This record gives sequence, structure tokens and C-alpha cells, in this order.
Amino acid sequence: AGLPERHIIPEKNLNKTGALSLSGSVWAGQNIADFFVGGRDALSPIPYDADPSLKGIRYAVPVSTGGWGQISYYLTDKVFVNGLYGFMWNNFSQLYQKQYPDDTVRWQNFIVNILYDVNPAIRIGAEYAYVDVNFCRPGNNAGGNEAPPTSMNLAGYVGGPLSTKGTTSVYRVGLWYYF
Repeated sequence: AGLPERHIIPEKNLNKTGALSLSGSVWAGQNIADFFVGGRDALSPIPYDADPSLKGIRYAVPVSTGGWGQISYYLTDKVFVNGLYGFMWNNFSQLYQKQYPDDTVRWQNFIVNILYDVNPAIRIGAEYAYVDVNFCRPGNNAGGNEAPPTSMNLAGYVGGPLSTKGTTSVYRVGLWYYF
């Protein structure tokens, strides 16, 4: 269910300087498979498809929940800053987590950016994002995702086990052109 954008401090006389707004959304889904579930570039089957070798064992269909929130503040009529937080949790059965260790159990991100509206057709900005992810179990290098080398043989590097957690920081500069 999306929440409408709320202007805590509305603009005055078509000038946005000092305006403050909040927006966000929360959601839940079931059986969303690889769109949100697949982690580390790993492909997983539809979550309730049991492995035929497991004779009669069925997976519980995972429920995914998440949401995001954003606060925006206009420093001037054309320069504004945003702070965003997003999260998602997947509720998997233990059997599923054992079978597909590379899938994502939880992720969250923190984003801050500053944007400048050059004119109605052009916007420029800079952004920092921090992403934190937890996986089902230590990974098995599925999907071609190599772990850091732990030893070397004649064929090259041999990867070690993957962690259950991953983080990254991303810096971006952007230019938007609206047609």
C-alpha cells in the first residue's frame, strides 16, 4: 500500500525553498521467486518446487515483506536533498535455505542525494548509497560468483566459501533529461 507524498512544509507562491515532504510504501508478497529472491546472481526455482530427490518434502512458500521511506527538503527553489531507506525480508523454510544458500534473506539500503533542477527538462545530482544484504547460508559460488582466492593450483585460483553477509557503497553522479 503506497502512502501519498505528504508536504509537511508546503511550497509558498510556487517557490519550493524550505518545503519538506515525506513519502513511502510498505508491501508484502508471496511466490515472487527470482524477482526479489535470487541473490548473488544465483537462479532459484519457484520457491515451492521441491527437489524430486527429496521424496514428498515440500517447501513452504516464502512470504516477502518490505518497504521504503523518503524525506525531501528543498534548500532553494531548485536544489533539494533526499534521504531514503528501503528494506526487504524473505521468510524461507530451513529446507529452502539449505538447498539455496545464495538467496537473499534480508536487504536494506540507505541513500542520500542532492539534486539540482537546471530547468524543467534537465536535472543533475550526486548520490551515495549503502546496501547491506544477508543471504540464507554461506554461499556455494552458484551463478558464477567467485569467492576471493584462498589457494592456487595449476588450473588457477580456487575460491573459498562465501559469507552470509555482503555490503557495498555506491557513489553516483547523474544527468536526467526529460522529454
